[in-house]
Amino acid sequence: MKNTTGDLFGPYLLTKTLGEGACGKVKLGKHRESGEEVAVKLIHKGVGSSKLTNIESIKREIDILKSVQHPSIIKLIDVIEINDYMGIVLEYIPGGELLSYVERRHYLDEVEACRLFKQLIQGVDYLHQGNILYRDLKLENLLLDAAQNLIITDFGFARKFEDSDRIGSPCGTPYFLAPEILQEGLYAGRAADIWSCGIILYIMLVGAYPFNSNEKIEGIDGIRALYAHISATTLTFPEHISSEAEDLLRMMLVVNPTDRCDMEMIKSHSVNGIHKSSEVLLSIPIRKRPTVRITTGSNWITVPTRKRRYNETDNNNDDSTIAELRKLKKRVKVLETHIAKCKKWENVTTTVVGMMAGALSYGIGALIFAYH
Repeated sequence: MKNTTGDLFGPYLLTKTLGEGACGKVKLGKHRESGEEVAVKLIHKGVGSSKLTNIESIKREIDILKSVQHPSIIKLIDVIEINDYMGIVLEYIPGGELLSYVERRHYLDEVEACRLFKQLIQGVDYLHQGNILYRDLKLENLLLDAAQNLIITDFGFARKFEDSDRIGSPCGTPYFLAPEILQEGLYAGRAADIWSCGIILYIMLVGAYPFNSNEKIEGIDGIRALYAHISATTLTFPEHISSEAEDLLRMMLVVNPTDRCDMEMIKSHSVNGIHKSSEVLLSIPIRKRPTVRITTGSNWITVPTRKRRYNETDNNNDDSTIAELRKLKKRVKVLETHIAKCKKWENVTTTVVGMMAGALSYGIGALIFAYH
């Protein structure tokens, strides 16, 4: 379908910007004929080794999205290529990020938190059973649909594995990463995802990161010091947390991955009985796989953007610990963009060390780091 105006991408009329990261922008799109609203992730293919590496990563993400079908996982609708741009068309999730939702409430009621946690575990367990590691679980990558169901999105760091889930490439967001990831050698990807799920559950229930530190974090040494702090810190819980939730978190947030609980132990834990209505999720029909088409030859003109994430609302809860995560988003975006432009991990390490001090001096944040 040939574009006739500057704000079209294939059959989709593009409007506001839903999000922006190192790989490109996410636009709200509306199908010109059906009126269906979608989220279109736009990537400029460009030239050069760094661009080619980025495209290979995007193709891995597309392959994974094409292979999965689960109510708790974002639905891939289409993939469109027009001239120098690739567009990943995803279902539009109107409820926004889980981070914003928790932030507005400071913390969630245990019944609601356990309902969302159960949906998260169902989605992650489905991925693991399909030999897929997510590797970047955090509140910003979890969306809420119109019915307040949890949807996992952004599979940029996800990887498939064959016989063993042991991998050696560190990636993710430091405050959600398992301690073993920054150690030399291989680590178990499924156990690392379980740790991240535990951090998410704790933040939903408490409204704070479980391993807060007053130490100033600078550079790679500072990041490693964070994990030394995690290893030496005893988990504490507010009085409103039930014994069942506390017990599960103590099983999940174990520093030694060999002693950490596995997915079967989580699914059979009593905390999953707190909200039985989440079982309704399993009855939702599995969505059909999309038909991927390639469109070429159309013109592309950039639409004016607003730098906001999925339906993110402004928030003034600066006294909340979770609010500190939001304060660092702009700094993190600068680092993410810089990392994407670097050709090799060695260059990333050298340059990012100098920039980390400003972004991580608050002692809490969301620095993305990876090499492929």
